[in-house]
Amino acid sequence: MIETKSYAQNLSAKFNIDTNKIGVIRFSAGGNLSARAATNFKLKALDSTDKIDKIPSRPDSALLIYPGSMSTAEDRHLITEIPVDVDTPPVFFL
Repeated sequence: MIETKSYAQNLSAKFNIDTNKIGVIRFSAGGNLSARAATNFKLKALDSTDKIDKIPSRPDSALLIYPGSMSTAEDRHLITEIPVDVDTPPVFFL
């Protein structure tokens, strides 16, 4: 999902894409993945081998529609794999 943002930015001129308005939206268990994309974009799974790998992958917004598995069962705190900080884009929860 994160690589898709970089790919879209790479093709922005060809398809007239506004690169400041690329967000993610997922439903149910996919909402968890959108949350991770919105908060873990600084992590790189692979070494940069392609020019697309060097393009920032931070989504400009995230829509989490009935997201699953985002809190611990015991105390209902947000799981640590979703590190919200000042760089996290705007997020809409439903």
